[in-house]
Amino acid sequence: MVIPRISPLGVLITLGTAVYLTACATATPPARLSLISVTDAQSLHEVGILRVPNCTNPDDKSTGVETIAFSPEGRILAIGSRDGCLLLWEIETNTIITLDHAHSSFGIDQVVFSSKGQLASIDDRSTIEIWDIETQQLLQIMYVFDGPDMRINPPAEIAFSPDGRFIASGSPELFAKLWDTQSFKLLHTFEHPESEDWPPLWIPRVSFSRDSTKLFTMTSKNEKWQWDVETYSNLTVEPYETWSAEDLRSYSPDGTVYAEPAPVSEDPKQFVVKNAHTHETLLALSEHEFTVWQIQFSPDGKLLATGGLDGQVILWGVMEP
Repeated sequence: MVIPRISPLGVLITLGTAVYLTACATATPPARLSLISVTDAQSLHEVGILRVPNCTNPDDKSTGVETIAFSPEGRILAIGSRDGCLLLWEIETNTIITLDHAHSSFGIDQVVFSSKGQLASIDDRSTIEIWDIETQQLLQIMYVFDGPDMRINPPAEIAFSPDGRFIASGSPELFAKLWDTQSFKLLHTFEHPESEDWPPLWIPRVSFSRDSTKLFTMTSKNEKWQWDVETYSNLTVEPYETWSAEDLRSYSPDGTVYAEPAPVSEDPKQFVVKNAHTHETLLALSEHEFTVWQIQFSPDGKLLATGGLDGQVILWGVMEP
């Protein structure tokens, strides 16, 4: 049974044997973040709410959060906004770092960490930036096309290989690209057969095999292509559901629960936590002021981050009762 309890600094919610705690923070601008920390003797982490400022128009207090991602060790949460803000939230120190970047006012579609200490982001112009996490230095700007594409493109994913040696991108057209993450050399462009389908086909998703030897490219025609990253040869083509309801889910590391936005028909401001085996709803929360867009568990499962079109990122910390 879920029992909400209100405290002066936030909301405590009991879920089974775990307790979720949230608190508030403001950022105007992020370099002067004032975070109200909430800790408990039994708490493992501090948690809070960050309102992401509008990088294009400072008078506009917030902007929609488009993408979030935890670093592999869970120490940093990267945040990309619809107006081009790129932020790093150092969770243990409650520090916000704004990365100066070339995305300008174009929305950041995705942020992703590598196992080698790099952060990559891609924007609406299909421009990719690679950052060093420790120094916050911009290492390289790469382009899915030959240069900045001034069209607002449909989002195409980027992905690091598990060993950190490669980064791949999909594209708004029928090709994918593979780069080396040390030299940033373009290694290969994977061409897919042209099609007369309408609307035109593209490559929205890419991923790697666990051993980093295979690249998977998923087309908007629900095909999954498998490529060898050393020979660049095509190995297989098979049917694949490129988009599904599970895409918005985030599973806890132990696989027992998952979190996802509630259906828009019910309450777009709400997200739910469900049993991964029975799909029973264990918890439903509506702390956001507008649609919940992103949900991510931290690698250790002790934090859950939610990002909304209200410009808020909320960290939910799990404490032992």
